[in-house]
Amino acid sequence: MQDFLESCMSSMQQLSQSPQRTRLSWSPSKSSTSIMLHPVSLLDRIKTIGCDMQLNKRTNSRSSCVSAYCLGFGKVCVNKPCQALAAPASIPLIRDSDLTPAGAEPVLTFSCGSLASMTNWRGSRVTVKTLRDSPTAYLDLLLIEQEYCSQLFHPQLLQLMAVSLSDDLMRTSLVFEPVEMGSLHNLLHNRCAEFPVLQERWLLSVLLQVVEGLQFLHRAGLVMRSLSSHSVVLTKLTVAKLTCLGFMVPSSQRKCVKPPMHIVLPPSLYRWAAPEAIKQRPCTAQADIYSLCALIQELYTNSEPWGTADLDTIKKEIDAGRVLPADSMLPQPYCDVVRTGLQPAPQDRSCSLHSLSCTLQQDIQRFSLEEEISTDAEEDLEPEAKTPSWHTIVGEPEESGTEHNTNLKGKDLPH
Repeated sequence: MQDFLESCMSSMQQLSQSPQRTRLSWSPSKSSTSIMLHPVSLLDRIKTIGCDMQLNKRTNSRSSCVSAYCLGFGKVCVNKPCQALAAPASIPLIRDSDLTPAGAEPVLTFSCGSLASMTNWRGSRVTVKTLRDSPTAYLDLLLIEQEYCSQLFHPQLLQLMAVSLSDDLMRTSLVFEPVEMGSLHNLLHNRCAEFPVLQERWLLSVLLQVVEGLQFLHRAGLVMRSLSSHSVVLTKLTVAKLTCLGFMVPSSQRKCVKPPMHIVLPPSLYRWAAPEAIKQRPCTAQADIYSLCALIQELYTNSEPWGTADLDTIKKEIDAGRVLPADSMLPQPYCDVVRTGLQPAPQDRSCSLHSLSCTLQQDIQRFSLEEEISTDAEEDLEPEAKTPSWHTIVGEPEESGTEHNTNLKGKDLPH
C-alpha cells in the first residue's frame, strides 16, 4: 500500500509540473464525457511502478474537449495548454421557484454592482444576486462571475452555492452563501444610524481580510479591477469577503493566455478604479493596489473617493492624467501607503500587499493588547472616571457627553 501511494504521489507530481506537455494514455474510443460518467478503475490507470503514466500528446488534436482522468481520490482535468490543472466541480442548478422568502423574516436588499437579496432556499438562508436592467454590454457579467467562482475557493471570497434560472431561461441568478450585513458601502454610508460607532480594530480587521483575498487572486494571476466598498460584503459584522468577480481578468504579466474579453467598467466604479482599468488598458496587480488605497481612504475619511465630484468630472480628470488625491490627514503608516498606491503609473505603486498585511496584523495585535491593559486599569477606577479605550472611526456622534467625530480630520490616532 505504501508503494502504491508513493506511486500516486509521483504520478500527480509529474502531471502538475508540466501540465501543458503532460497527457495520460487516452483512447479515442472513450470521450471525456464517458470517463466522467463511467470512471475507469484506479488500478487500470496507476500501477505500482507507475508504468502506465504515458506523457504523450493527445492523438486527436482537433478535439476541443477537456480530458478528465481518474487519479487518487478524484478526477483531474487537463485543460487547455499553459493552464493549470483543475478538479471537476458541479454547481447545482435550481429553479426560481426554489428561492422563496424566509417566512416572516425581513428581506435584506443591498446593491453591490448588481441587486442581491436574502432569500430562503430549501430551509437555508442564502444571498441571491441578479442583474438589474443593464445594457447589453453587461449581459455576460454573471456568467463570467459564475465561471470564476466555480474555480476559486478561499475564506475571503464569497462562496457560490448554486445557479438559478427563470422558467423562460431569460434570467440567470447566482446563489451565494448568506450575507447578513450587506456590502461595506451600504454599512458605511446608508446604515450609520444602526452602527454609530465602529472601532478602529474592526476597520483594520476588514482591511486585512480584503488584502488576504487580493493576495489569493494575485497568486492565481488574476486582477479584480472592480475592487470597491461595493464589492466587499460582510457575511457577519466581523467577516469580510470579496464578490463581484465578473470584471476580473488575467494579469497582463501572465503568459500563455489569450487576450481576455474586457468588460468595460461601469461609471459607478470610477471612484475606486485605477486609470488603466478605466481606459481599458492591460492591467496588473498594481491596478488592485490603487483600488485598495482608495478603499482605505474611504474607510478613514467616511466619504466616497473623489468626494462630491460627479462621474463625468472624474473621467475627465483621469483622461487628463490626474488621479485621486491622497488625504494627508490619514494616520501613519497608512498615509504613506495610500500616497504611494495612488500614483498614476502602475510601476510607481511600490507598496506590496505582503508588507501591508504584516502592518495590519501588528496594529491589530497592538490594539488587542491596549484593550486588555485598559480594561485592567479601568477595574480600579470609579464608573464616572472611566474613559473609552477605542478610537471612533465611522458613524454618528453618540448620545453622551463624549464627543465623537465622524471624520478623521483632527483626530489623534495611534500610528
